[in-house]
Amino acid sequence: MKLRVARLLSVIVLCAVMALEGCMPTTPPSLSRHENIIPPTRTLVNSDGQTVEHNWLELPDISGKSESQKFVTHYTTIGGKRVRNYSMLFDTEHRVALWVAYPLHQCYLGTTARTNAWDWDPKFSESVQPQVAYGSFGNPYQRGHQIPSADRLVSYEANAQTFYVTNQTAQNGTLNGNMWADLEGWVRTKICKDTLYVVTGCVVPPTGGERRREATVPQAYFKALLRTQNGSWGVYASDDNATCIAFWVENKSNTSQVSSKQAMSVADLEDRLGYELFPAISRRIKEQFTPSRWALK
Repeated sequence: MKLRVARLLSVIVLCAVMALEGCMPTTPPSLSRHENIIPPTRTLVNSDGQTVEHNWLELPDISGKSESQKFVTHYTTIGGKRVRNYSMLFDTEHRVALWVAYPLHQCYLGTTARTNAWDWDPKFSESVQPQVAYGSFGNPYQRGHQIPSADRLVSYEANAQTFYVTNQTAQNGTLNGNMWADLEGWVRTKICKDTLYVVTGCVVPPTGGERRREATVPQAYFKALLRTQNGSWGVYASDDNATCIAFWVENKSNTSQVSSKQAMSVADLEDRLGYELFPAISRRIKEQFTPSRWALK
C-alpha cells in the first residue's frame, strides 16, 4: 500500500511539472505500465549568447549548425506562467527559419482572433530578415507560416509572435491555401493530453536558388510529429511509449488530400535533412512507420 501511495504521489508531482513545461493538465492519470522517463537535460547557447538548459522534446540537434544559423526561443504567458511559445533555427544568410519547433497542446489554443500582426522579429536585426513586414513575396508565393497562426490562439501575444517575418517563407500560394493548410489542420486533430511535439521546417539549396524579398525560396517543406501512443498516459514521450511520423512536401502547387503518400518515417526524414530530430528518442523508434497509429490512410 505504501509503495502504491508513493508511486501515485510521484505521478502527481510529475504531472504538475509537465503542466508548466508542456501545458499538460494537472489531474493525475491512472498509473500504467509505462514509466515516467524524464527527458535528458540539454544545454544550448541562444542568439544572445545566453546558455539555456532544458528538456524540451521537440528541439532538433543543433550541434552542427553554422555561424549564420541562430537558435532563438520566443516565450508567452499562459495562465500567469511564462512558457515557451516556439523555438527556431534561423539562417541569416538565406533569411529563413530552417525549422520551427513547438509543443502543441489544448492550452495553446483558444478563441483569440487571428491578429495579422505582421512584424519584424525583435530578436534579429531587420537587415537579416525577409523583407515582408509590409507586403508578401509576390506571385506565385505567399507568406507561409511555419508555426501556424491557428496553433496559437490562446492570446494576442502568442498569436502575434507567429506573424514575425522570421516565421514566414516564400511558399507556393496554391500549396499554402490547400494541401499545406489541410496538413496543419490534420496535425491539430492529433493534439493529446500528453502533448504533441512538432517540428516544421524547410529545405533550401546550399548555394544559389531563387530569392524573393532577400530570402531564399525553399525547395520543400517538412513536418515531424512526436507523442505518446495512447496520448493520455500522463508521461513524457520516450522509447517506452512513443510514436512519431513525418511529412515531406515539395514547394509547388498542390491541392491533394493529406495521406500516407506524403508521409515517411522520422528516420527517413533525418536522412534527407542530414541532422537529428527528437534526439531523446532512439533511431529504432524513429525508423518505425505506422500510419495507422495516426489514423492516416
